[in-house]
Amino acid sequence: MNAHQLKNVAKSIVGELACRLSAGPFVCRGKVAILQYHRVVTPDDLSRGYIEPAMYVLDDVFDTQVRWLLEQFEILSFSQLLARWDANEWDERKAYCVLTFDDGWLDNYRHAFPILKKYEVPATIFLPTNFVGSNEWFWPEKIAFLLTCMDRRRVTSAQRNRVRDVIAELPGQMHPEVVGQEGISGTTMEKIIGQCKLLPPSGIESLLDRLSETLEVSIPRERITMNWSEVTEMAKNGISFGSHSCSHHLLTQLNEENIRQELQESDRVLRALPGGYIPVFCYPNGDNNDAIQDLVKQSQYVAAVGTRRGAEGRRPENMYELHRIGIHNDISETVPLFSFHLFRAAFGF
Repeated sequence: MNAHQLKNVAKSIVGELACRLSAGPFVCRGKVAILQYHRVVTPDDLSRGYIEPAMYVLDDVFDTQVRWLLEQFEILSFSQLLARWDANEWDERKAYCVLTFDDGWLDNYRHAFPILKKYEVPATIFLPTNFVGSNEWFWPEKIAFLLTCMDRRRVTSAQRNRVRDVIAELPGQMHPEVVGQEGISGTTMEKIIGQCKLLPPSGIESLLDRLSETLEVSIPRERITMNWSEVTEMAKNGISFGSHSCSHHLLTQLNEENIRQELQESDRVLRALPGGYIPVFCYPNGDNNDAIQDLVKQSQYVAAVGTRRGAEGRRPENMYELHRIGIHNDISETVPLFSFHLFRAAFGF
């Protein structure tokens, strides 16, 4: 048994113990666990293209998680959470939970929404408004699609070498020799996407153009995000919506004028919804700083979430960087693992 297998066995054993002791809900007593999801997909979705492991849970896993959360936590809508904080209505004996989703993926509507409706569970989805109702893909998905095209037989060694050279120019410590072979591992894909986050939007667009031109392929026009009709339907059935900016660019790569535009325009668009909007902002990729937080506050948002891990209590230290707990399939595919992950995250390790 190798080290990776031993680690998984140890996690399973500790997770089972944590579940039997209800360790996750216990450490969340007097706290709220704001859960961060992205995608809820089926095995068929996974078979049709690369999806970053940290970006999804399977639909049956999500169903099991929601049922378990209903048994162990009081699930609040984001609006209910804000109201409790405002009124100082807090029961230190209870464990609270809020479900959030980033990006407005179409599979949120197709797979997560029916489960949430079935159990009458509220959730909040943070929307990048420019993507709603469009066929535009997020740039990580574009890069992943283009790099998986290197598997195609018609791609020549010269093309692979040119792709290797393009990737070698990215900031960071990537070793270019791992690129340009037939097939790119998931680990390498994640590293490349991580390096691209260091680029400004114009640099990412340039990279995409060069990869597309080199490999002689175009990004498909298949819709991957929700449209406004689907958003409206969900809003009528217990789902609320917050802002995830307009373009989903990392705010730390933008100037102040562009940040203000992202904040104010997305807020304007979402306020036009017939219902379901809450003035809460979600930082793309979690990237923010004190100056950006001040701009969010000036733009009349009442709170903001990022990716800082942990749980919140009766009085959050910072309403403009509320803690969340990221959930994905690899770390939560069973109830014991899910419970153990909540236990660790609530403790901050």
